Amino acid sequence: MAIIRPSESLLPRAVLLLFVVAVGGLYFSWHRLQFLPVLNQPSAPWVIKAPNGYNGAYAKALLNGHLYLKEAPPQMAKLEDPYDPAQYGPYYSFDLSYYHGYIYSYFSIAPALLLYLPWTVLTGSYLSEQLGVALFMTLGFALSAMLLVAVRRRYLPGSPCWTLVTGLFVLALGNFSLLLFWPPYYAQVVQSCARFFQVAALGSIFLALQPGRRTNFWLGAASLATGMMVVTRPIFLPAVLLLLPAWFVVARRPAGGTVRAGWARFAPLVATLAPLTVIGLGQMWLNYVRFDSPLEFGTTYQQFGEDLRDVVQFSPAYIPHDVGQHLFRLPTFVRYFPFMMYQAESVGAWVMLPFTWMVLLLPLGWRAQSIADRPAFRALAVGLVIAPAGNLLMLSCYYLTVVRHEVDVVMPLSLAAAVGLLAGAHAWREQAGRRRSLAVIASLLAALNFAVSVSFAATYPNQAAMPQLARLFNAPVYLWEKLRGTPFYNSIRLETVLPSGHTGTSEALASTGTLDSDTVYVHYLDADHVAFGFFHAELGAIESEPLAAPPGVKHIIEIVLGSFCPPAVHPVFSQWTRPEIERAQRQLRITVDGHILLDQNMKFHQSSPGRILIGHAPANSAYGKYSGQLRKLEQIPLKREAPPLVGWPSGGVAFDLQLVNRRLGRSDPLVSTGGRAKGDTILISYPDNDHVQFSIEHGALSRAAGSPVPIQNDQRAHHFELRVTSADPSGRNQAAGGNLTIMFDGQMALAQPYAPFPVSADSVYFGIQTFPVAAEPIFGGRISNLQLLAPNPN
Repeated sequence: MAIIRPSESLLPRAVLLLFVVAVGGLYFSWHRLQFLPVLNQPSAPWVIKAPNGYNGAYAKALLNGHLYLKEAPPQMAKLEDPYDPAQYGPYYSFDLSYYHGYIYSYFSIAPALLLYLPWTVLTGSYLSEQLGVALFMTLGFALSAMLLVAVRRRYLPGSPCWTLVTGLFVLALGNFSLLLFWPPYYAQVVQSCARFFQVAALGSIFLALQPGRRTNFWLGAASLATGMMVVTRPIFLPAVLLLLPAWFVVARRPAGGTVRAGWARFAPLVATLAPLTVIGLGQMWLNYVRFDSPLEFGTTYQQFGEDLRDVVQFSPAYIPHDVGQHLFRLPTFVRYFPFMMYQAESVGAWVMLPFTWMVLLLPLGWRAQSIADRPAFRALAVGLVIAPAGNLLMLSCYYLTVVRHEVDVVMPLSLAAAVGLLAGAHAWREQAGRRRSLAVIASLLAALNFAVSVSFAATYPNQAAMPQLARLFNAPVYLWEKLRGTPFYNSIRLETVLPSGHTGTSEALASTGTLDSDTVYVHYLDADHVAFGFFHAELGAIESEPLAAPPGVKHIIEIVLGSFCPPAVHPVFSQWTRPEIERAQRQLRITVDGHILLDQNMKFHQSSPGRILIGHAPANSAYGKYSGQLRKLEQIPLKREAPPLVGWPSGGVAFDLQLVNRRLGRSDPLVSTGGRAKGDTILISYPDNDHVQFSIEHGALSRAAGSPVPIQNDQRAHHFELRVTSADPSGRNQAAGGNLTIMFDGQMALAQPYAPFPVSADSVYFGIQTFPVAAEPIFGGRISNLQLLAPNPN
């Protein structure tokens, strides 16, 4: 093995330091870089006064001396079946578990114990979820980078510096790691923490395999880190086998130059098993205390919108299908940046992140070291492969395949691939042709990994989250579209004759998206009446009032659908203001023969020109192909629309509500203005089948709720009135104070002192969120007859 002089190691150390600092800075600022250009919101603080997620809530619960997050509503104990979604709906706690009167989190307690609880004890404040992700991701990358540098220096010194840089680049930005910065952050905190412990285990194994090291100490550290890895994310359980190769090598190695005897013979085994066993027993005790079973983590009792007691969550029968999904499934490709459509399903990491193929070069390092070092390198290499393989095996036994889960496989696989690249370059150090070919291929594959990873990270929200990059890549697409004469529109006009004999059925008129679709449809109520509706794959359907429309008569139907639009960063919008773009992309309007049937703001699933269907819906849709006559289709060019209001807050607004598709226990947005720091959202909640409740979320402060009001008739249109009175109607003086009053069908629903944030009429929307609040993204009913109320100062 070549001797590495101290001066020769300065460059790798400098590269390492540069990468860790740069990547850490990127991770800690990623949520700001990603979301601010799209949402136009201020950055969420790192330190907060109250928990903003389950990890902070766990810390608060532990300080209060209990393992549950909160007590369940007492009504749940009176339910005939508290795990039936139809019954627990009014008391729903998303992604949490109900058991014997308490609400638990099935997510690991480890991040709360290690990070959130100590901080709260010391400061009395709480850390945000996004800080936890950034911190664990930075620490995990730092350990990965240190391990890669150490492996190169110890075992593969013949690999040039470019191989190290390429590997570090992939570990930082080319392995889906940026997906962990999508909200909700509480789950990603757990994933990033588990990744940190897995790399810590591999690094400890590397140190345990070095001659002259405190071998048993580092085996114990590897066992401790592996145990924490598993209790943090139990799907990492098969990856505990990464300890075995290291133990096998150490156990066969002479101690101090002599054959191991007595305690020295068993010490490596004890060091390998003891910490892991203690941590495992601790987790089993925790499970038993919470759920009366050492093997129950709480997922059986999870409130997930379905009864999971009847679902086989883990089974080897899922492996053939899930392995194919995780390794080989292609995403949906679209015309605009980021050119791939994310819709929650898994993505084939083996084909989408081809740098992972470099893991196949690991055997080239099998004989690259001195004879004395070969067993150690081989043990480490096998451990590097077991880490992603074990995660893949467990994930493939799970009943769900989700793209965020790919991170658990891809990150350790990328580390193994990076070592494989070092091994290949070291083995071919005397073969210039092969090394040049390897340099070209590895660079291309790393670039593909980066492009795919960043593209997926850029798909939240529905518009590209990297506007400058998106504009750059969309420019040639726009040029191609102009050469082809591609129309840009968010409205179509259909001349059609409705069919006869379809009573009780619904047929699609227009649809956008693929798996998650938005569909405008016609519902044939009887021989002479129809209703027109809109279906959102997560929201459900809203329908118009019945319309007399006998068959055989020609009708002109105009459909304004925001998902017809190109993305906000498309050059066609270069002269538009942001509010003008948002109005075009958030509008739903259905007009039949000049009569407006539906007209309200809406959020749509991601779409693309190639995903627009006229007269039918995607194959997975419940809506049939339109059977009437489509005589003419006209695409109406994009044009700016004036805002529905001339000012805000003015005196308030009034409109009619049709309460359909209500979600018990949930909240829907009715009116949303401004942004997170200086904006308001009026919410409607459904505590039970007979009442609704209204509340206001005022800026970044808190939610104020009124008393539940009864619903007289759920099927008719209800009248909603929001009146704002202010000592300064101009809105220039926020300190002037005032009041907010909500009336529902003439009943007082909420009266609250209120100092409105002055916002422009361009920033007022109805039925959707314009900034994240604890509610559904879209109102589940219909808003109509919108009107502005005259100012009425105090």
